[in-house]
Formats: sequence, structure tokens, C-alpha cells
Amino acid sequence: MTAAAATRQQSQSLLFNLPLELRHRIYEYYLSFTRDDFADSLRPTHVFLDADVPHTTPLPSLMMTCKCAYTELAPVVHTTAAVRVHRPGARNERRIGFAAHGVLQFHRLRRLVLIVDLDYAYWNAWLDFFATITTRVHNLEHLTIDWAPRTLAHVTKGWEARRDEKKEDTFFDLLYGVSGLQTLSFYGQIPERWAKRLQQWKTDVTVKQFRDRWWMEPGLEW
Repeated sequence: MTAAAATRQQSQSLLFNLPLELRHRIYEYYLSFTRDDFADSLRPTHVFLDADVPHTTPLPSLMMTCKCAYTELAPVVHTTAAVRVHRPGARNERRIGFAAHGVLQFHRLRRLVLIVDLDYAYWNAWLDFFATITTRVHNLEHLTIDWAPRTLAHVTKGWEARRDEKKEDTFFDLLYGVSGLQTLSFYGQIPERWAKRLQQWKTDVTVKQFRDRWWMEPGLEW
């Protein structure tokens, strides 16, 4: 046995001697996404939705070390993904990227995070894309919205206000239409009218609201 193999075996032994609850906490940190995990594209529909071959990244190395690790990690690895809308450079360079482990299969997802990391909503840049996602996540149970856009306080009337209201209506119709959803969590400074709207929603879905942003480094918190 090589020195590397012996070290790996010793690490596995130490890990699986820990209580299951503690191992799960380690897995949460180990599997958390960073910005480097997102594959960005200016053509997200073509790359992530309509491609002949699903978007694929390597499985976590720990998962491949032994059957026990694979068994314990698989329920999270194969059912979790995050999609991020952001603008890395010029105004028109709004990109959408996915972070996932292994093969991105929408029908397997149980947990999804939508990160809208923009100064303003720019609904046209991502809402249609998100709408298509909601038609494919048939088994989704937990949806997290991390909302960075600022509220346009000066837009209180006129065509801009009507435009945003229509887009917000569409957005909430999409959220309400996700069948099987158990929890819907909002992070960030969402508009006050959204909070009122969520309070009036008659549903069995558990709705949570947090004032802080969800996005963290070096990892992400669920």
C-alpha cells in the first residue's frame, strides 16, 4: 500500500468513526458551492436547458473514495443545485450560471437556490429562463431565493412601475406553481409589498424571510 493510500484509508477511518450528525455537518461544508463552482454562460438556455448532453461536473472526490461515502453523499450531491444571475462586467454582460455536482438532472433536484446577484432586477435577463426551470423541477421541495437587487423607490407610477408589477406577478405565479414545494425561503432586502404578498398566500408551504444575504464565502449556507 502506498503512503497516499494509507493516508486516505486512515482519513476515511477517522471520518466514519464520527457520529452521523457530525458527518452530515462536515458534508454540508464540504459540498457548499463557491463562485468558482458556477459555470457561466451568455447563452444559458442553449448550454443548460437545450444541450444534447446535460451539464456535468466531476463528482466530489470524497464521494468516490468508498461505497459508504458515496451512499451518504449521494442524496445531497444528486439533488442539489444553485443558479446565479450576475453581471461580471459591462452592462449587457449579464450571465447565468449553474453550480452542481455531477450531472445536472432537473427532475432529480429536491433543493434549488436562485441567486439574483444584480444591482436591479433586470427581469428580462433571467425571468424566462427561470420559468423554464420551474417546468422541469418536478420533485423540488426546497427553493431559496437570494435577492440582491435594490428597490427602485423613485419608481412609483408610470410605465416602469406597471412593467415591474407585471414581472413581479409573473415571478410569483411561477413560485406558486411549483408543485410539491415544502419550503420557500427569501434572503435579502425584498420589497415590502413582497412580504405582504407572501403573508397573504394561503398555502401549506413554509415561507421564511431573512434580512441578510444568503450568499457567503468560502461556502454557501443552506
